[in-house]
Amino acid sequence: MEKTNIVSVKYEDRYMPKTFSGKAYSYITAIPLEVGDLVVAPTSYGEKIARVSAINIPEFQVEFMKASII
Repeated sequence: MEKTNIVSVKYEDRYMPKTFSGKAYSYITAIPLEVGDLVVAPTSYGEKIARVSAINIPEFQVEFMKASII
């Protein structure tokens, strides 16, 4: 698989801490990450904890990519 700097994350559920589910959001990252890593990622309500759910995502597979870098 070709390496890219695009990752997907799932945010921590605000009602069930340490639970990461729901829609995955894609970001460009400047740091090397692995699946399962915890990161602080931007949301429309401020920063939130998220878990990396996929790495090295090809750009053509990303429907919409957040402009922010994590």
